[in-house]
Amino acid sequence: MRWLFAIAEFLVPSLLLSGSPWREEWNIQERRKNLQTTRVTLGLAAVLYFVHIFLDDIAQLEPRSTFVTYRVSLVVYCTVAWAITPMLERMGSGFPRLLLAFSGMLFSTLQAVSMTWNATIPMFFCIVLAFMSSWLLRVSPLLSAAYFSAILMVQNRFSPGAQGDSSYLSLCIVAAGMLIVIRSSQGSEIASFISANERLNAERRSAELEKELSRQIRAFLPLEIFARIEAFREKRKMTVVQAIDTVLQTRI
Repeated sequence: MRWLFAIAEFLVPSLLLSGSPWREEWNIQERRKNLQTTRVTLGLAAVLYFVHIFLDDIAQLEPRSTFVTYRVSLVVYCTVAWAITPMLERMGSGFPRLLLAFSGMLFSTLQAVSMTWNATIPMFFCIVLAFMSSWLLRVSPLLSAAYFSAILMVQNRFSPGAQGDSSYLSLCIVAAGMLIVIRSSQGSEIASFISANERLNAERRSAELEKELSRQIRAFLPLEIFARIEAFREKRKMTVVQAIDTVLQTRI
């Protein structure tokens, strides 16, 4: 049964946080990263689609007016979406991620549709957009693969020319495998997060115990001896027990 749990944790790394006292802290950290990722992605997309207007002109893509409308519309969409992202985050922590998921689906689908306008556009860009959209979503390997597959199905619906193309299918399989491997790093991130918090918690408890032990010692030791113990702790970075042993051995 252990291998089943190992597979489950590989596909859904958040299972490592089950019953963990730091689950909420991890979720807060992820929400902050998702907000940043969404804003950076939408802002960068707006710039790239704007630049593409001039690149399309250099490449002389036809029909010219259709491609200009396509790029300009996405520049406007990305700009508006970028502006409202903070407001969506205040409405609910999951809205920025939903906006990013919708945007990725929109970009990927319109890329597939553009192939019906001009047959010279490589299908490779459809896979790249689907891959990048799934990767930037920052979800588990299982959800990333499911989202990637959903994008490909929608793309094929609007641009069915790739169906039956062995090279296209091979690229999709390779991209899906790479996506799962890359997103599986989330498991390492969570494990490191848990380990760091456990270490900090242990250090905090140790400091509290040291403080309590020091308080108890001060209550029954002569002031001069206690002052020596504190001096050893501060100057030589000793623990309370080490300082007591050193002071008492010195007196003996």
